[in-house]
Amino acid sequence: RADAGDSRAACRLAAELIRCRQDAAFLAEVANPQSPMSDRLAREGKLDQAISLDERMLVMSEQQRQCRALPEGLIGRAGDYLAQAARAGEPEAMILYVDGQHFPQSGMGLLADPGFEAWRRDTPAMAQALLRGGHPEAVFILALAYGDDETWFGGIVPDDPVLNEAYTQLLGRLAGRSGQNRPSRLGAEDQARARTLAEDWHARHFDNRQFPKDEVTRRLNLMTHRRPES
Repeated sequence: RADAGDSRAACRLAAELIRCRQDAAFLAEVANPQSPMSDRLAREGKLDQAISLDERMLVMSEQQRQCRALPEGLIGRAGDYLAQAARAGEPEAMILYVDGQHFPQSGMGLLADPGFEAWRRDTPAMAQALLRGGHPEAVFILALAYGDDETWFGGIVPDDPVLNEAYTQLLGRLAGRSGQNRPSRLGAEDQARARTLAEDWHARHFDNRQFPKDEVTRRLNLMTHRRPES
């Protein structure tokens, strides 16, 4: 279906292929035979975390058997399917695509990726489209991007402290924390600008809606790179 142009099928397939690759990388990192992370957690007295990690690894290991049964070369096409679905306007695919989930999780291999230039060209407008569509994930991505260069998308977006503060405040508003004071390095005038932007975006793009905390957490977990627990 994906090869026939079905964008929803392409989105689902891309997400599953990305999961295969990310789970394999996660397992390789935390299941090091010389020093398994769950053993280290147990020695530190973090038994609940150690048990949770073992259970997570068990599920991933079973899923990896399914991944290894896929046709040869299919996992390497994850980026192509994701780009196809994102350009067709599938929100879930757009989120993963803007966040660069299809790129390697470490190293600079993305620079040699044949889809890198198209990704760099497409994603700024795509992120804004997600914001206008009322997707909280876009706010998280944009807040990070304007704050530093730690994410793939952040590396192509010039840092801007006012916009970083505005998107961070907007994220707080979506989670029902608009009244909380946060430390800021901005002067009073810039803080006022950031607050005005956050209020405007909250009203214009989200109709002043607030999301339950567990929903915000669930949405962000779906797009956040899997990393070892610590």
